[in-house]
Order: sequence, then C-alpha cells, then structure tokens
Amino acid sequence: KIATGHTADDQAETVLMRLVRGSGPDGLSGIRPVRDGWIIRPLLNVTREEVTAYQATHKLSARFDATNTEQDMLRNKIRHHLLPLLQDEYNPKIQGALSRLADVMRVESSYLDRELEALTTQLIHPVNRDAVRIDLTSWQTIPVALRRRLIRQAVQEAGGRSTR
Repeated sequence: KIATGHTADDQAETVLMRLVRGSGPDGLSGIRPVRDGWIIRPLLNVTREEVTAYQATHKLSARFDATNTEQDMLRNKIRHHLLPLLQDEYNPKIQGALSRLADVMRVESSYLDRELEALTTQLIHPVNRDAVRIDLTSWQTIPVALRRRLIRQAVQEAGGRSTR
C-alpha cells in the first residue's frame, strides 16, 4: 500500500475547489480515505498545523512543493485566500464543516452507486462494442439523481469518457 500525506486542510481545499467548479455529490465527497484498495490517506483527519508540529517535535524534515506558493493555481487561491477568509469572517471551524460535508456526500454517493448497480443491468443494454440502448420508459420512472448516473454509466459502457 501507498500512504499519502493528504491532511484535513487538503480535504477542505479539495471540497471548496470542487464546489467552485460545480461538482455534484461525487466531487463533493472530496479526497477518499482509500482509493483502489492500495492508496491510503491516514492523515485526512489531521490538520497541516498538527503535522508541522509533529515534525518539529520529532525533528523530522519535510518536503515542500514549490508550486504550493504559485498564486495562479485555483487550489492555491483557495488555500491562501478563500479558506482564510471563510475561517476569519464566517466559520472558524470551516475545515471541520467541509470535512463533514465530504463524509456525508461520500456516504450518499456510495448509496446512489449501489442503487445504480441494480438498475444498470435492467436499463442499459449493449447494442454493439460502441453503443448501448437505454430503456427510456423505465428510465423516466427513476429519480433524477439516478438518471444522471445512469447516463454517465451508459456513456462509459459505450466506450466514451464521462466526468463526475
């Protein structure tokens, strides 16, 4: 397994970045604690400040990515401007609020994915290697949240790319 150093700060930045870009539940799920079963993120509930304090206490050196200071990147604008503004002017515990939002969205997104699995075999029918047919009569009876996911699934099954 590979463990990354993503922190609660990274999670808050990711959720805000995706919110600004107009993401749905999947994007607002933020950084997943485990990806593909072998990438783990054990520090997602630890702040960057806590990691820095731990490093100092234990005299550990850190690596810094020079691009983290570039002000033209969206993540850095969020890190250096938007998050501090939200924290100072609106909610001193904004990181925790964004982390909870990511947790809620992750659970709800997971539920929708499970519901989608059951519907996929009923409503998406392969025509050939590059095409599928959707049972529109049944499709119209399902909730909009599942319709959107079903369309993305159909595009992927037909060999296309679909962003979440």
